[in-house]
Amino acid sequence: IVVDDASSDDGAQIARSYPGVRVMTRDKPGPGGYAARNLGIRSAASDFVAFLDADDEWDDNHLETLSRLIETAPQDAVMFATGYDEIHPGSRVIEDVYRRSGGKEALLAFPDFVRAWLDHGECPVWTSAIAARRGALLEAGLFPDQRCRRGGDKDLWLRLAKQGRVAIKPVRTAVYF
Repeated sequence: IVVDDASSDDGAQIARSYPGVRVMTRDKPGPGGYAARNLGIRSAASDFVAFLDADDEWDDNHLETLSRLIETAPQDAVMFATGYDEIHPGSRVIEDVYRRSGGKEALLAFPDFVRAWLDHGECPVWTSAIAARRGALLEAGLFPDQRCRRGGDKDLWLRLAKQGRVAIKPVRTAVYF
């Protein structure tokens, strides 16, 4: 599913040229893209949802890596994350908190998720490097499209982590630009 959040480029037309891609459009952009993400989640038929913002990128093995992580995680895991790099003009910065802390796979209950966040001063997961159980996203109340312009993803990740564990595989499979 590709959600065109009232963009002015030809992205929706390009997406429609790929077989099997369903394009949904919004005529008014939502703050932070949260309404567009919620539309995609509500429209999905799959048990899991992965996110990719238009200005970010997945490595060829990203979905395969997430799929393996989902298959091996316990049933109470609701969110699955990989590592990522953050690229600023002129530099590449490794931003993943787990690689900086030893690069070990992790299965975090809510208190451990919050502790990792506090210990490293940033959210332990990033939107374009995660997948989540669709049912858990719906139960958590989705992205706060009416309440936030920024930080709504972090708000949802906290509510989601409260429902079940977070499985993290600290291999870089995504890039944040």
